[in-house]
Amino acid sequence: MEFFLLDQNQKDLVTEIEKYFHEVILSHTAYQIKHFIVGQFLTPDRMHRQAVRELYSRFNGLVEFHYEHQKLQLEKQKLALRIRRLEREKQTLVDVIREEEIDIEIKETELELDRKKWAEMNLRKSLSETVREMKVFKEELDCLSPQRKYKTYEDAEPEYWEKQYLNLRLQGKMAEGLPPLPENQKIEIEKSLRHQIESLKTKEFIENKKKGGLR
Repeated sequence: MEFFLLDQNQKDLVTEIEKYFHEVILSHTAYQIKHFIVGQFLTPDRMHRQAVRELYSRFNGLVEFHYEHQKLQLEKQKLALRIRRLEREKQTLVDVIREEEIDIEIKETELELDRKKWAEMNLRKSLSETVREMKVFKEELDCLSPQRKYKTYEDAEPEYWEKQYLNLRLQGKMAEGLPPLPENQKIEIEKSLRHQIESLKTKEFIENKKKGGLR
């Protein structure tokens, strides 16, 4: 693209800036995916489920990219045909005013064609980024599959929510915003919480004794 509205110094600056775009990751990094998008969950089954959901979303995006690409190709063909039609009409004209109008129409159509080409380039970049993300999510799935404890995601839900509540309680937080648990699960969580607190106290006691903190 020719940035004709810029002076030479501004053009040089834009050229330097464009060099960074070749290396930039526009979507999530592999580290983000592993440790935050998937890794934020507390059980392998929930992490596996999240990875599948993310893959499903990107698969749909992949399908849309292909439809959009086909649409762009057809629009580019229509614009190219319009330019050819205008050029043919121009060859038979004797009206100078109409000839100038056609020249303007051709330039407008060429601009629109260039814009479609730019959109296609960005589409290909997004497509490449999506496939890269899908590869990382697939690797996470392969790693998590052997770690799953339950046959279905539904079967895995009680353990996940117990861990979620327990994790918040251990941090001294209330479980606000989380769905209510059945009473029997709450009882089990309280037992587990008390057990972990006692374990932490015992560990602290032993560590202090080793350091001579307790006489």
